[in-house]
Amino acid sequence: MASPELGGGAGSYDFHLRSLSAASRDSAAAADPASDPNLLQSVRRVCEMCREAKDARDEMVARAFPVMSKLFQRCAAAPIQAVASTGVLLLTILQFFLDFGEAVLHDADGSLKIFFRSCLSREFADPVVAERTLEFLVANKTKILSSFPTLIPQFYPLLLKLIASNGERLEKKFLEMLPLMMSAGSFLPLFLSLMDLPMLVVALEKVERSSGTLIGSSIATIQKSAAPEMLLALMDEAYTGSTIEDSRGNSGSDDSSPLDLADPMFLDLLKDENDGIAAKHWISPTVSSTLQAAVNSPQSDRLKQSLEMAPRFLSLYFAIALRDVNDSLLCALIPVVMSRYAAMFPDKVFSFEKPITDRLGEAHDNPAKTELALHLCWAIGEHGAGGVNRKDVARELFENLELLLYENLATSRLGLSQEPGFDSMGASSRKSSQARLLCFVVTAIAKLATCHSELLPRARVSLAKVARSRTSDRRVWQRACDYLGLMNEPAICLSVLGSSTAQGNGPGIVNWCEGGTKMVAHVPFYLLAEQKGPPFHDFSFADLLPAE
Repeated sequence: MASPELGGGAGSYDFHLRSLSAASRDSAAAADPASDPNLLQSVRRVCEMCREAKDARDEMVARAFPVMSKLFQRCAAAPIQAVASTGVLLLTILQFFLDFGEAVLHDADGSLKIFFRSCLSREFADPVVAERTLEFLVANKTKILSSFPTLIPQFYPLLLKLIASNGERLEKKFLEMLPLMMSAGSFLPLFLSLMDLPMLVVALEKVERSSGTLIGSSIATIQKSAAPEMLLALMDEAYTGSTIEDSRGNSGSDDSSPLDLADPMFLDLLKDENDGIAAKHWISPTVSSTLQAAVNSPQSDRLKQSLEMAPRFLSLYFAIALRDVNDSLLCALIPVVMSRYAAMFPDKVFSFEKPITDRLGEAHDNPAKTELALHLCWAIGEHGAGGVNRKDVARELFENLELLLYENLATSRLGLSQEPGFDSMGASSRKSSQARLLCFVVTAIAKLATCHSELLPRARVSLAKVARSRTSDRRVWQRACDYLGLMNEPAICLSVLGSSTAQGNGPGIVNWCEGGTKMVAHVPFYLLAEQKGPPFHDFSFADLLPAE
């Protein structure tokens, strides 16, 4: 006797399968295959029955697969003019392929790529399709990672368009997928794409204003269609001598003008697939005018949300990179990161800095963090906490340097191990590490106070405590005494300890191009050579600088 589920009554497996089979053959519905609301319900019921079946599962899957496959192909090939969204229907069929593909020897890789290229490229801005897509990817991320490891790294630009269009509502789900986007071929381009998320929003909004809604039209198709027109224009110029009209001249400055789809910036920003090429659109002349228009105009909600999300995406990106990525890729990333400091979306929220004070506070944790704190101390002093105009930042950093100094003066070691009997470094090594860090802290305090004169009294107090401390290392003590002596000569102190990025021609600032005409009688060499009293000789910089 046949199972009730396999019977021919309404709601049975055979009933739903016949409905799907009829829909896959109906030529009248080819223009809008997902228009029948019962179609999605039938697909879901067939999938559920196949999962719940026991004895007849293989037979049910074998019968359903050809119908599902034909329906999938018809929906994927639906014309752009189709009214009903096919995204949710295709995702449901894809779940069937992933769950039962092995039973019918079906490789779902091709079907997944068809979904991204034929459906998601048109419906990434649809909030329902976007959410269902991320839910589908999150639910199947283990299988995707093991069976289709190159899929997400290949289509991560399309997923970025998805989150750029839908904003913080889908941020949590997107963060779950971000690790899957990282591979050897996508590691560097992904960093640039995350950095350019606000620019992607600007580009999408420009397309939306020029061409209407983002839902239902493939941007990639629009971009490709512009190429033949440009080729014809070039041929016309070559053979007739006519001039190609430059439509880019006003496209950036006038936000309501038609979008120049042939501009390299937009071609790169709006791509659907990773081509492995580092983005170079910041050299485009359109960028400056587009950015200017975006900065001068009220920010949309999508743009504000992208400015908030991008730093969080980058934080996760770097955390994964430091944990999982090999050294060669990390070394390749460093120059890319440095080059992009000067090419970021000009917004204070977006270009926020991870507080240096947090890292200084971790100097006690382990040798690696001690080394990081050491370099941060150097950076603080070398750049004057950002310059003479950053008074609040300088004061905050100075207070943290003071705290770090006093903590280390109160103990004979950095506290690299809090467990008794555990000694990851020898006593002498710990003492040397502490002295080295304190030398940098003392120098940073002196340099910061030199750049910000309002901090000089506090700096003198801090350095005097070091000079009077009986537990200070000889090198730290000597450096504190030297800096206290320099502070009594402001002009010389500014020349020796002034920020390397400071501008001006004040006292103590030496123009080394004129070094051959300067005298050095007042340079306190006794500070350097541990001699007492003033120097006993005068000579010109010409005696020190090599002759041209």
